Amino acid sequence: MKTLENLTLMPNLGVTLENSARDVDIDGKRNPNTGGYVTMGTVGVEACWKKILAGFNAQIPLAQNLSDGQIRANSRAMVHLTWMF
Repeated sequence: MKTLENLTLMPNLGVTLENSARDVDIDGKRNPNTGGYVTMGTVGVEACWKKILAGFNAQIPLAQNLSDGQIRANSRAMVHLTWMF
């Protein structure tokens, strides 16, 4: 963590895991084109100045099997802004 005259920068690194079960129809039959998992590598940074926090992160798929390989997850990004009161 580095502080520059009331500005604090906080880098972050992590892993995001998502897992979904297969859908089940009303008659109890499992839908074969649903469910699966994705593991994402995450890197980002947050900046805090007084009561304002802003951040950005990017997620890149590391491993996945969604809907029996029929769906591919792409990279994602998120931006956020927070006011602390």
